[in-house]
Formats: sequence, C-alpha cells, structure tokens
Amino acid sequence: WITILSIPPPYASSTDHHHDTFLLGGLCCLECSGAHRRLGTHISFVRSIELDSIKENEVHALECGGNERINRIFEGNLLDTTVSNDSVKVSFSREVKPDKS
Repeated sequence: WITILSIPPPYASSTDHHHDTFLLGGLCCLECSGAHRRLGTHISFVRSIELDSIKENEVHALECGGNERINRIFEGNLLDTTVSNDSVKVSFSREVKPDKS
C-alpha cells in the first residue's frame, strides 16, 4: 500500500485547504493503510500498489518522501517509538484524530 500525506504550508489559512499542499509518500502494510484512511483524505490518502493507478504527482510524492521521513512526521512527538503493537497504533491514531462517536 502507498500512503500519501498532505502537508499544508505554514502560511495556509483554514479556508486554503489544498493550495500549495506538499505531498510526501511512503509504503505501509494493510493494517496501517486502514489507520491512514481513518485520518481522513485531508491528512493522508492510501493507494493500492496492485489495484490502483498511481498518478504522476503521487510518484513524485514517493520520491520526495519515504518511510523514514513519514515516520519522523507521524512519530515526531512520541516519547517511545520502539514499541510497535496494535494497542499503541490504535492509541496513536486516536490521538491524531479522535473518534467522533
């Protein structure tokens, strides 16, 4: 799976959602692709390597991104990034985007 992050520029206003948005791409497993989908397409969108066609700007996002850079963004404020289990992933995704139920 490919995940593409939408990174707005620091000067973007709340009404300026996709203007000059910078895209970074990386690879992820099926489980993590679901977590990225739950973040919402304004933050992250997911493509299947086998089922979807990849657009030119998404290929460029993969070239500019990579998993190491993506992880620094998502995990940048975590105290312990060495723990990688399901409960931590669920907790992390809820911290980033709380459940609306």
